[in-house]
Amino acid sequence: MNINFMWKDAHSGTGDCHALYQVEGGYIVVGKTLTTDEIAEVRAVGEANNSGIAADETAMFVTANVLDRLRGH
Repeated sequence: MNINFMWKDAHSGTGDCHALYQVEGGYIVVGKTLTTDEIAEVRAVGEANNSGIAADETAMFVTANVLDRLRGH
């Protein structure tokens, strides 16, 4: 896997920050792990919209400025 760092949270210092990496065919997002209850809520909203979270997937929180920068990229 060829991983390329793109950027991190604009308000972070060093280390442990929300960040975005690019890999062939997609992106890797680093964010905060959600609680079990939060994941269940995301799953329920997803399933109500014909989506959801597969067994090999997870959900996480990432600050908006990390992903918003993709609009201009």
